[in-house]
Amino acid sequence: MNMSAFDTVKDAVYLLAAVCFVLGLHLMNSPASARRGNQLSAAGMIAAILMTFVYVIHEGTVTATGWTVMIAGIVVGGGFGLISARRVAMTAIPQLVSLFNAVGGGAAAIVALYEFTNVAGAPKIPASLSVPTVLDVIIGAVTFAGSRKGSVELQDAAFRSSADEAAREQADAACARGVGR
Repeated sequence: MNMSAFDTVKDAVYLLAAVCFVLGLHLMNSPASARRGNQLSAAGMIAAILMTFVYVIHEGTVTATGWTVMIAGIVVGGGFGLISARRVAMTAIPQLVSLFNAVGGGAAAIVALYEFTNVAGAPKIPASLSVPTVLDVIIGAVTFAGSRKGSVELQDAAFRSSADEAAREQADAACARGVGR
């Protein structure tokens, strides 16, 4: 396999982006370093997105419609993510992260299905393509379902916790009134 200098740089940027994600997650373990972790993860995502755009331009395979869809996806998805992140209370961040993870898993499954249907008409689909595609669909679908379920359970737990707190406050107030007589 003969790799060009462009392929080497592309792979290095993707590897660096993955390292940024992993280190960013590690830094998010502590409140003191969570902001830096978030910034490092965001830098990794920006690098990956920019490299993907450079790669697509280099290959010259995307039509004007494709560019429109990609740019609209970034604007709509980024806008939704920004608005959601700013409006959600800090106590609801786990639910939001779980929901974002579900969307990522679902998107991975849909993209794999789409790509597979593009080659499904071929006389023989090689195992090197079909096995990873099936795994991608399964993992994406499980991620979607599990993360969505996790988000709902986290929300229910938060609701129960706040409802329990309200019930405790009412019981404390009733006891205080009873003791004060």
